[in-house]
Amino acid sequence: MECVGAQNVGAMAVFTRPRLKPLVGRRIMPRKKQSFWPMSSMKVKCNSSSGSESCVVDKEDFADEEDYIKAGGSQLVFVQMQQKKDMDQQSKLSDELQQISAGQTVLDLVVIGCGPAGLALAAESAKLGLNVGLVGPDLPFTNNYGVWEDEFKDLGLQACIEHVWRDTIVYLDDDDPILIGRAYGRVSRHLLHEELLKRCVEAGVLYLNSKVDRIVEATNGHSLVECEGDVVIPCRYSFVTF
Repeated sequence: MECVGAQNVGAMAVFTRPRLKPLVGRRIMPRKKQSFWPMSSMKVKCNSSSGSESCVVDKEDFADEEDYIKAGGSQLVFVQMQQKKDMDQQSKLSDELQQISAGQTVLDLVVIGCGPAGLALAAESAKLGLNVGLVGPDLPFTNNYGVWEDEFKDLGLQACIEHVWRDTIVYLDDDDPILIGRAYGRVSRHLLHEELLKRCVEAGVLYLNSKVDRIVEATNGHSLVECEGDVVIPCRYSFVTF
């Protein structure tokens, strides 16, 4: 059948510890009631089997596979849900960072993607003396982030943690709880965005509010980052963040 709608998504955190069943701190991520955001009139196909239902976006709405992937691919429904969150508190990158100008000289590094990883990489690289450009849509942080408290302290980001659970319980195959003695924190999206943006401003990171169409190698060994509107940014290195 076909329907217009989306499945509700709860907050998740991804852990690097291997072979763990649900890794649960003492209320690491409290469950909250989620509301639905209005969806555009995009077709979503839903299939039911074995008592479960899965929904995917109809690819017929896109010109080709590349456009479908750029828009979010199989996760497009959830991407659009996230983008509809009210995040007016977060500053606009284009209001704070100097813009990459037309005819820009060759940059040392172009970071593509303006999430936490992109802003952090751009800021730290610029602190080392590199001429850094940041490229991506000027959107707020919308994800829910959970971190080990000690790791965020090492990054100087402890002030961005809005709540800490002092211990974490791990459940292995025998279902016996194991206290691992490591504090886990819930990150404030607003505080993290503002702190990383401040670091970019202080380090002199340049910015272009645009989507990247492709990256090509020039004959001189440089990379050419081709953006919307026929804007081309030459650089020595480019890095795509997620």
